[in-house]
Parts: sequence; C-alpha cells; structure tokens
Amino acid sequence: MEENSDLAKGFSKRDRSLVNSLWQELAESLNAGRPPTKDISGWKKVWAEWKSDKKKKLGENKQETRATGGGPFSKHSLTQTEEAIVRICEMAKAVDGVPGKSLGLRQEADDEQSDDTPTISSRRRTETPPAPNTPKKRKKDISQQLTSFLEEDTENKKDLNSLLGELINIQKENASNIRRVYKAIEKVLSRLRRKQ
Repeated sequence: MEENSDLAKGFSKRDRSLVNSLWQELAESLNAGRPPTKDISGWKKVWAEWKSDKKKKLGENKQETRATGGGPFSKHSLTQTEEAIVRICEMAKAVDGVPGKSLGLRQEADDEQSDDTPTISSRRRTETPPAPNTPKKRKKDISQQLTSFLEEDTENKKDLNSLLGELINIQKENASNIRRVYKAIEKVLSRLRRKQ
C-alpha cells in the first residue's frame, strides 16, 4: 500500500486492469501467509474497514481535544501500523481539513497539523499543559479573527453593492432602449395604417 498509495486511498487513475492485477498480487501475497484467506473483494473490504476504523478514531480524538471537560480524557492511541495507514491514506487531512482559505473563523494554531502524522501516538502521549494565560489569549485571538472576518465581510458587501448598482444602471439603460425601439415601431405602424 505504501508503494501504491492511490490504491490505498481508493482513488486510482490508472488502468483498471493494472489496478485489478495489483489487488490480485496483494491478495495472493496475503493468502500465502497464515489464514484468513480471501478473494480480492474480501481484502478490499478488510482494507476499507481498517481505513474507516482509523478515520473514526481520528475523528473521536479530534472531538476529545475540543471537549470542554467534565469527564475523563479518553484519546485513542494508534499503533505504528495504524499510524502508517493514516499517513498513507492522508486521513489527517480528511479529519482536520485541508489547509487553505476557508469561510468563517480560522482554526486555532494548536488545532492545525503541519503534516499527515497524527499527534495521538502512544509514544507522543505527553502533552504540555496550557499556560495560565491561554484563555485570555485565545479570547483575544478569536476576537481579532472575528474582527478581521467582519472587516473582510464588509468589504465583500461593498463590492457586491457596487456590482448591483452597475447592474441596475445597465437594466435602466436597457429599459430605455427598449422604450425607444417600441416608440419607433409604433411610428412605423401608424404610418403604415395611414397609407392603407
């Protein structure tokens, strides 16, 4: 799966026969060892279930880090194999989101990850406690983000109002032109009627 990460993710742009032959090779390799033995679709199902389970664990861990307290801290620890699956399939992006421009408030810096390696390994379980001033700083950061968002939103609304004003002027001009055409047609029709 590490050599064929597109296969691992389930989104391959390669020729279908090549993808099937790679799965066949993998199934034969897995079946050559100890039981269980499965066909290609059976191993695909096992892989999909593994991925689903790991993604669920990552989601629950993310939810746990955002919890407000009131209960035990219960993060899932991932084994090295599970971390490899997360890395190969780039699941951290699926759970945390792809970094880039987004609508609304930006995520806090401590929620973002710089790579696809999850920060939930048993060997990285120790976390530094938050500094005493963190709540005030976080409120200030959120306030600054909200102010920035509102300023950007105001600018966007001004741009939209300007575009709407231009559209209204164009519509008025079109209506005026249509009235002129209508009057010209009326004149031509009235001349034709007089001649008859």
